[in-house]
Amino acid sequence: MSNRYIQNSERLQAMHKDAKEKYAVYQDDPAMKEDWQIASQLFYDNFDNLAFPGGLGHSLQLLRNNNTEVVDAMIEFLYADPHFPRSSYIKEEILRIIREQALTETQKENFRDLIIYHIHHNNRREFSAFARAADCIAAPEFVAEVRKLTKVKVFATKERARKVISVLKAENLI
Repeated sequence: MSNRYIQNSERLQAMHKDAKEKYAVYQDDPAMKEDWQIASQLFYDNFDNLAFPGGLGHSLQLLRNNNTEVVDAMIEFLYADPHFPRSSYIKEEILRIIREQALTETQKENFRDLIIYHIHHNNRREFSAFARAADCIAAPEFVAEVRKLTKVKVFATKERARKVISVLKAENLI
């Protein structure tokens, strides 16, 4: 399933790039306005369904309603970590919503694993949202694992682990 997220991400990136390139041509040649408008419309018409299978808007609404299947799919989406225009904002919104949900024990465990994964691999702006989301799944073994990561040699990993610990301390969870 995660390959679908990446494939869709690549399609969105290609459509966005095409629209930007056609816009640049249109700036030099106003006769190319229609090409730019068509490329832009193609991107916007496909965005919702390519950003998240089944439609991003619909899926976010299901997530807000604590639809278990969508929670699982959103966790999978966050693992796949697709990159396309606005993807960081979308990931932050998903994380905000997930924090408010009543997760099953399996979902909590998957979410803990997801945050550990992102401590190791995510050096982008949305990591702060991952750190803040740790407050909804804090468990002693998770905290112990994150604390171990504050002592690793890789500086970026260490700093991201410290950020998670800081959030947990601020929420009086440790």
